[in-house]
Amino acid sequence: MLGFWAALGLMIAMAVSTINSSILYLKAKDLTPGKPESLYELGYILLKRPSIFIISSILAINSLGLCMVYFIIFGETMGGIVANLRGEKGVINTTISGETFIY
Repeated sequence: MLGFWAALGLMIAMAVSTINSSILYLKAKDLTPGKPESLYELGYILLKRPSIFIISSILAINSLGLCMVYFIIFGETMGGIVANLRGEKGVINTTISGETFIY
């Protein structure tokens, strides 16, 4: 039950963070001269050329993380399906451990 409340609290915190960052982006966009239409344009106006690389790096890391979570969930689901098709009672554990990255 403790995990449920912790997860619920994190979901609420992330929702509030997302709403606040969206409001901050829209206000910064409106206050900046030139009326930029994207994060890249806004970053270039405020911090010049390095901001494009910073924004691209952050978005790439975020996208790779989302893909990794997707494939972990997909792998666990497919492992369970294969285990059921083989007639095994248990579910195959396909979670990534720290040892996986060492090999």
